Amino acid sequence: MLKTVLQTQNKKLVGDPKGKAKWSPRPVAATIREVGPTCPTSCAHHPDRGKTCYALQMPLAFQARKATWSEGDGEVLRKFILSLPPGWALRHGVSGDLYGPDGRVDRGYVDAMLGAHRKRPDVVAWGYTHGLSGLQEAGYTSSDFAAGGLP
Repeated sequence: MLKTVLQTQNKKLVGDPKGKAKWSPRPVAATIREVGPTCPTSCAHHPDRGKTCYALQMPLAFQARKATWSEGDGEVLRKFILSLPPGWALRHGVSGDLYGPDGRVDRGYVDAMLGAHRKRPDVVAWGYTHGLSGLQEAGYTSSDFAAGGLP
């Protein structure tokens, strides 16, 4: 299941728990997905290539190891985004990516993420993918994900 973290739960991941980090005046939350099944196989750090993902080497590696892919991840994410207090920021995909275990874009997850952010434009979000070409092949464009940055 998708793991979610609020800034007060791990300041190594998301910054100063008082919201006074130099890079962000906002409190920050994060999502953590399972490494491997949610990652594009084209990633140079994919476990199937015998590599170790950098996400399993960072301060929140223990959370990444607990995360497991689930068909319900999209709904968990949607509810999490909608439940954040006004003005929060959200770092998507501290570990894992936007794919499913079949190697294709996890449309349920991506669509839930985009739909929830349309309803909550005050939640500024950012993330990273190793599978941009797969998202483009699935019909997503950069404008689907563009929403500005932190002030």
